[in-house]
Amino acid sequence: MTGPKDSNPTNPKRPRYQRKSTVGDDAEIKADAIIDGGAGDENNAKTKMSASQSSMGETSTSAEAQTGAEQATDAAANGAGRKDADQQGDASPRARPPITNAHDEQGYSRILGMAKLPLSSVVALEMLFAGVLSLLLIEYSQLLGPLGLILVPVGIWFEWFDTFFHEFGHALVIVFSASEIVDFRLNWDGTGSVSYYINSPQWPIAWIGYAMPPLVGALLYWEANDRGLATQWTLIVLAGLVALVTFGLPNEEPGSTWTIAGLLIASLLLLALICATVLKRYFPIDWVQRVMAATMIIGGTRSVTYLFGFGEYSDAASLAELTAVPEAFWVLTWLIWTALCVLVIYILEVRDRRNRQSAQVN
Repeated sequence: MTGPKDSNPTNPKRPRYQRKSTVGDDAEIKADAIIDGGAGDENNAKTKMSASQSSMGETSTSAEAQTGAEQATDAAANGAGRKDADQQGDASPRARPPITNAHDEQGYSRILGMAKLPLSSVVALEMLFAGVLSLLLIEYSQLLGPLGLILVPVGIWFEWFDTFFHEFGHALVIVFSASEIVDFRLNWDGTGSVSYYINSPQWPIAWIGYAMPPLVGALLYWEANDRGLATQWTLIVLAGLVALVTFGLPNEEPGSTWTIAGLLIASLLLLALICATVLKRYFPIDWVQRVMAATMIIGGTRSVTYLFGFGEYSDAASLAELTAVPEAFWVLTWLIWTALCVLVIYILEVRDRRNRQSAQVN
């Protein structure tokens, strides 16, 4: 990088009195001529120099005024340009917010007529609404008339889904204990079983069955509102879990088990595709996951008569034989466990929604 020419020591120094204006050059020339001419013309030289300086001052003043006017004009033009740019920026269309898995909470409040209710009541009514939808799908579809006939296959599907996680709970504890799985089975009537060699305490294996669906349902409900994977990816993970368990564990008669598993996997993948392509444009897809979660939670308590046994073999009867504690006690533990799962997700939902609202305000 080269410096300015004045910084070069080889250049001659300029006189201190030299100016850029032409009037100043005339004054310098006339001053030199008067000095060379002698003292007799000194007064004339001073008079001429004064006139030249006055003319130069007037010229500088006019030049400064012209420069000031040009600057004011430029500033006004720049201001107008900025104003036009701002107006054009305001007139331009704004970018649409991206579609997420989370629902618009204010929109939900308007739809459900809960705009004036506190957040805790809104969350409670949403959970109740999801529970009512799941009951219509799995238990009371006959109340919907002809529409209920369409929902019958949906109710059967949810029953298979709930049974899978019931038996998955048994298998999970068996795998992490010293026992060994012999047969993992799903039946067409919505029942299932896990046979195993006993090499560890048996009561945890028997108890976890009815505790697993409410736990899975609570996790699905809590995860639905943008706390983990999007709904379509959650469905894909569930399909992978069904495939891993049913095709990976021993099965003595795989006919019904593999067929039911194939139907569950295909339907989960299809639902994931619909959520990712169609439903997300018109419907908050997190409610698909919420209703599924509610069916899992209700599934842990909707078969109370079967839990008591009434002469049939059940997990409650098995626990009563193992521990000499009545069946009613173990049924009560499952009901308390389900209530705890619901209470925990309610508290977490209210807390997380309040934190999000505070973050938006700040």
